[in-house]
Amino acid sequence: MVAQLVAKWRRQRFLCEADQRRLQMALASMRMAADNTWLVDKKTKSGPKLGELETLLGELVTEGARRWSSSASGS
Repeated sequence: MVAQLVAKWRRQRFLCEADQRRLQMALASMRMAADNTWLVDKKTKSGPKLGELETLLGELVTEGARRWSSSASGS
């Protein structure tokens, strides 16, 4: 749908209000699916951002533990 609307936009140099809304809704659905599939289909729960969050939190915990450890041994 996005490709069709963009092609129409390029051909005609504008989109009517209804097509603009369709494009915005399709792009929003794509963004939600990229964040987590459950936001779109309510069945599956997967998404790269959950893994990225887990990695980031792990790094922060490790860094915090290192800082605490070095400050405790330096006192």
